[in-house]
Amino acid sequence: MNRVKTGVDGLDEVLNGGFPEESITLVSGLPGSGKSILGYQFINQGIQQGERCLLITLDRKENKVIAQAEKFNFPFRKAVEEGKLKVLYMDVNKRYIYETIIKEILKGGYDRVVIDSITPLTEAPFYLRDMSLNENINFIDPEDFSVMKEDIPLKRLHLRYIMDALESIGCTAIVTAEAPLGST
Repeated sequence: MNRVKTGVDGLDEVLNGGFPEESITLVSGLPGSGKSILGYQFINQGIQQGERCLLITLDRKENKVIAQAEKFNFPFRKAVEEGKLKVLYMDVNKRYIYETIIKEILKGGYDRVVIDSITPLTEAPFYLRDMSLNENINFIDPEDFSVMKEDIPLKRLHLRYIMDALESIGCTAIVTAEAPLGST
């Protein structure tokens, strides 16, 4: 099995060389536990290897992400200018956020993707205009939504669309999520 280096030496050793290639890894933790920094390290490693990278952020605008990364000497600004990295801030209050995320994942030809953090998506309404984004994403007919008794399956459903998009392009991805305070 091929491995994709995380950019964290000790972690790469524990993981036998990194994450499995073309995998999606969920990194969950309390606020301030280092989830975003791990994502930045993962992206930085990809940049160093000449890979195309996408960082989707749902809580920090692009300039804030780049400034924070530069504090760790990660050359995100240069990578953006050279077309090696796209930093995409998604406002969860926008109507077609899922569709925008899926389209960017599918069109970009990315080797590495980080979504930081997916937690706000679980609280956002779900709107989708284009049900034919990709043949590898199995959308459920909107008429079938009426048989769903509660909103939890629907939340998982639209997050599944994003995971399907990541899987369909064959990238290696990290998805972060905030653990609730008080959880262990």
